[in-house]
Amino acid sequence: MNRWSPAVTRAWRRVLGRRGLAEDMPFAEAGGDSLRLLQFVFELEAETGLELPLDVFCDSLRPSEFAAALESAGVVAGLIDDGRPVVWLMPGMGDDEPRLVQFRRSCPGVRFRVVAYPDWADMVRPGFTFDTLIARVVEQISGERVLLLGYSFGAVVAAGATFALRASGRRVAFLGILDHPLEWQARRPLFPPARMWAMIRARAVGGSSIDTAAETLAHHLVDRPAFRPLLRIAARVLPAHVPVGTNRHLSRLAFAMKRNLRMSFQRALGRAWRPDGALSGVDVTLFRGAGHGGLPRDLGWSRLCPRLTCVDIPGAHHEMFEPANLPVLCTAFEAAVTRVTVPAWSERA
Repeated sequence: MNRWSPAVTRAWRRVLGRRGLAEDMPFAEAGGDSLRLLQFVFELEAETGLELPLDVFCDSLRPSEFAAALESAGVVAGLIDDGRPVVWLMPGMGDDEPRLVQFRRSCPGVRFRVVAYPDWADMVRPGFTFDTLIARVVEQISGERVLLLGYSFGAVVAAGATFALRASGRRVAFLGILDHPLEWQARRPLFPPARMWAMIRARAVGGSSIDTAAETLAHHLVDRPAFRPLLRIAARVLPAHVPVGTNRHLSRLAFAMKRNLRMSFQRALGRAWRPDGALSGVDVTLFRGAGHGGLPRDLGWSRLCPRLTCVDIPGAHHEMFEPANLPVLCTAFEAAVTRVTVPAWSERA
């Protein structure tokens, strides 16, 4: 045992119950999946006060190994400058996730810093806009010559951050867009309350459908202005996490609800963004996956980005990260970063 073992135990019990603790069982064998792993990491952050990179954790780890990983988290986060270019990654609406972790691990020539988004309890406050979100993001980005990469929703955030950084006198040398159209998707339909509750009941059958039910409820709560005051009250009175000993299905529902509320607010903010001007002078590369039927090859970005390069990646939005396609994506990405960083290194030399 080390000093982090009690925190691991408490977080494990909230996510998986007591199963596997005494036996020091791997997370996956104890019933964990990718969503529960995210929940577990967030519970560990609440317990320890640390900002933990997902790269440290995987579902094959045992409780004792999670405690050891916490002990070394500051080292494996890549905080030491080793000469590689630093790319600031803006993740999708689900925040950092296993597919992005695998992508970062497969790009050894680049160091990544993952930007954190505000929680839904911040976004529900009056006056919180897309510009507020961008300001929170820019606060986290250091350096005078910045490289940005945005995946999905993060592509819109990265573009907004590029405008803000340039307005403050900082240079954005590279903007990478991982498979997202410039124009946000159309607003999803809102159903009458009776139909909404019927959909939620139909989807909330068993633990495997909890996240789907939470997504439906969060979507309707966020997109109905009448519910905003209720959500603001909930943000003030609800605990940061479900107490130890709570039924783990309830714990999973609470986690899924918070996660989907944040995603719904992010979706609403992204739809409201209207870029002002163009990103002239910025090298922009769009890594375009398959599955965008009816959209132009540039997914609309050339209107905003005069210096746009389009790179086709096999596989659709998520499939581009699968083992057969990931090497193509990583090779193209590292080549794009090298094109804008090697000249800078040469100038310094």
